[in-house]
Amino acid sequence: MPMYKLVIENKDGLTLEFNSINAAYYITNAQGLSPAKNTVNIDTAALIDGGTFNSAKVNTRSINLAFTIEYPVEANRLNIYKVLRAKEPIKIYYTSNLLDVFIEGYVETIDIGHFDKKQKASVSILCPFPFWKSAQEVVNELSTISNMFHFPFPYGEATGDTEFRFVFGSIESEAKAVVPNNGAIETGLTFELYARQNVSNPVIYDYITQDFLGINFSMQAGDLITIDTTTGNKSITLLREGDTTNIFNSLQRGSTWLQLAAGGSIYVYQVGSGSPQALEISIKHYDLFEGV
Repeated sequence: MPMYKLVIENKDGLTLEFNSINAAYYITNAQGLSPAKNTVNIDTAALIDGGTFNSAKVNTRSINLAFTIEYPVEANRLNIYKVLRAKEPIKIYYTSNLLDVFIEGYVETIDIGHFDKKQKASVSILCPFPFWKSAQEVVNELSTISNMFHFPFPYGEATGDTEFRFVFGSIESEAKAVVPNNGAIETGLTFELYARQNVSNPVIYDYITQDFLGINFSMQAGDLITIDTTTGNKSITLLREGDTTNIFNSLQRGSTWLQLAAGGSIYVYQVGSGSPQALEISIKHYDLFEGV
């Protein structure tokens, strides 16, 4: 059995699968799977030894795969062109005994050795976001209602009456969500705020850092507000009666675009008016990894 499996999938769901049992393609060389290159900016001054750290960033990732094309060679070669199409996004899935992750990118080049004795191919893929994401999105609930769904059948008194109690949940005085981050680095979050009744000016706090993210907005019953804190995709939108509206300007002064630290954090919330029990909040994120 192979130690890992790699699959490339395009936007239509067509795939190329590598290194699985009876695969049509076997990887012979792979570059760009380890952490992407960093750019570190250093300030220097005349007559002063060394320099001072200014900033650093992770650059885009380039993944280069070389692989053999197995029998039936021509059919499998033509299938490559169906999956790896120019200008269209693809996902690369990597699965091993310890990891199940993916990364998104775009095809730069495809080279085929048509006249090689053992026909080979190579592909270069550029990934604008350089980190691998967990295959499954992690979802946590931040609510004052704790799920306690069960079916107890208590013993009744000897009166001939039968009593059934079905406990669906309990209301807590303070809502909090312990959100783990099993990835290697800090990651952005998506908050989904659903109002079961009218409520206004919700604020979410990072219990550990004391940073907060709040909006000045009056929510009606049935409203869904989505807040994305991912770098490069920051947004606040309202879904009301089927229509989506940009409400970015509702961000409260002093707010921080909350990030989930490696290891995790704890989140709590409050509202300006209305009942806290009227608001349900989902916290979603992907664990991020620098390399595989």
